[in-house]
This record gives sequence, C-alpha cells and structure tokens, in this order.
Amino acid sequence: MNKLGRNLGIGFVGVSAAALLSAAPQNWELGVGYTTKDADIDEIDVQEDNFSLRAAYYFQSFDPSGRSIHEAPFIDRSSYVKFGMDIEELDDDIDNLVDTDVYSISGAWIDPKYGWYGKAAYVDADADISGGETPSVAVVGYNPAYDGYSLAVGKYVAENTTLELEYTKMDVEGDFFILDGAGGSKTDLIGLGFKHFGRLTDSIGFSFEGSYSFVDVDVADFDDLDDDPFDSSGEVYDFTFTVYPVRELAVGFSYSDADDLMGTPYFSTSSMVQDGFGLFGEWYFTESFSLSALYNDQSYDISNPDDFNDPGNVESDSLLFAAKYRF
Repeated sequence: MNKLGRNLGIGFVGVSAAALLSAAPQNWELGVGYTTKDADIDEIDVQEDNFSLRAAYYFQSFDPSGRSIHEAPFIDRSSYVKFGMDIEELDDDIDNLVDTDVYSISGAWIDPKYGWYGKAAYVDADADISGGETPSVAVVGYNPAYDGYSLAVGKYVAENTTLELEYTKMDVEGDFFILDGAGGSKTDLIGLGFKHFGRLTDSIGFSFEGSYSFVDVDVADFDDLDDDPFDSSGEVYDFTFTVYPVRELAVGFSYSDADDLMGTPYFSTSSMVQDGFGLFGEWYFTESFSLSALYNDQSYDISNPDDFNDPGNVESDSLLFAAKYRF
C-alpha cells in the first residue's frame, strides 16, 4: 500500500505540474487524497489510513474564470461521469487488521436548457480481515464489506438551485455489531437533496447543500442501532455550508447524522463527514490546481449485545489532505 501510494503520488505531482499550464475551458478533474484517522471503540484504539484517487469527466466543458472556480461545473450544468478508488488500512491495538478496497462509479445527465437531470451511482467495497479466526469485533464492526447503488432525479428549480429525489440501496456483508450474528443486512433509503449557490456580496459567494432521508435497515433488532426497539427505520440528514471569500478560496463546515448507523457510507449524504462535524478549506493556486484539507470529529453509538441499554460508543478524529487539478 505504501509503495503504491508513493508511486501514484509521484505520478500525480508530475501530471499536475503540466496541468498548471492548462487553460479554460475544462472537462477533466483528477484528484488524490490521504486520510488519517484515530478512533476509540469501547476503549479499543483503532487507526485508519486511507489513500484515494478520483477522476471525473464533464461532457460539457465548464469555465473556471466565472463567478466561482469551485462551483464552475455546477453553475454550467455539465453532465459527468466520475470514478473513485480508496485503499484503506485499519488496525487496532490488539493486532487485528482490515484492508479494504473501495471502487465507485457515478454519473449524471443534465439538460442545460430546462434543468432536469438524472443521477446514478454504484459502490463496491471488499474487506480482507486478518488477525486470527475471530478478529476483534471492534474492527469487524467498524469497517465491513458493502456494495450498493443510488438513483436520483432532480431539477434546477432556479438558475443555481437544485432539488432532487433519491433512492439508495445498500447491502452490508459479514457479522458485526448491528447484525449480532445475522451474517448481513440490507438497507433502503429514500430522501430529498438540495443545493444552492448564491452571493453574499458582489465579491463573496456561498453555497448551501443538504439531504434528508428515511432509512429502513433489514436486521433482527434495530435496538442495536436506535433507541426505539420497536422502530425498524431511522433518519439520515446532513448539510454543508461553504463561503467563497475570493474566487480561489472555499471554507466551510459540514454536519451529518446517520442515526448511529455505524458511520455506514450512504450515497444520499452531500456531506464530506459521517456522523459528526467537519471543517474544511480549499485553495486554487491557479484555475487548474488546488489543495484542500478537512477535519472530521465523528461520534456514534454501536450495539452492545450484552446490554442494549448501555450501547458502546465510537469517538474518532480524522484529517484529510487532498490535491486536485483540472484541464
């Protein structure tokens, strides 16, 4: 993993240097990121390292010289296809290890004239667990294998304002906290998403986006996840507020609440954080190249099969560093 990260990082630096000379309009967006996380799970310490690659192609070129470099594809209503890969390594202080490879693809078709659009996404994560025949429940519960898809339909209800309806289906594999030996779970979500880009002054822009979804988890005892043992559904919501003091800079905060669903990744979230609060910033040194950072303070409950009235708790802090270039 470390060797791969070094090689990809060297390649990215070389390509991004050439990208600094590129001019508008732009169609491609490439990115690389590294996340380091430290979590306490029922007094067990867990460390995570995540190396990620992102690639996006926009079918309608977008102009970064307009009102916002960051929001140029959204403002120009460009259809796209995106690919993602994450290489995660997670280990605890009792010698358990999880290596997870996550692959994702998503796309959107947008009618620039009338503002209607449709989205589709798919994700697949394979986890390789080592550390004995019965690895720590902390590790297994923290990072299971999963796959799923998401579909959405929406519209630009105003020039730079969207509203969408989304459906997501996730399948989680393996025995971990919420399953209590069930061997897998199925999750369905349906919800609304919203985004708006506007101006605070002639020179300062902002964006606000969020989503609110109802979730149904097919497990034997939802009390493992929620305070209500008779309820088989929950709620997932999030929001992100970003200010653009100048065209090159974006700073903001994000909040997400996944109803103690163990930080499970859902497509419906617009937030860059999971079950917690985040602060972030991104600076475009040119109209093609940017660096960004994100801090995430995460907290959620997990089930305690011995005492449902006294659930375990996950507390974690993470830092994400990322670079992006467009051409």
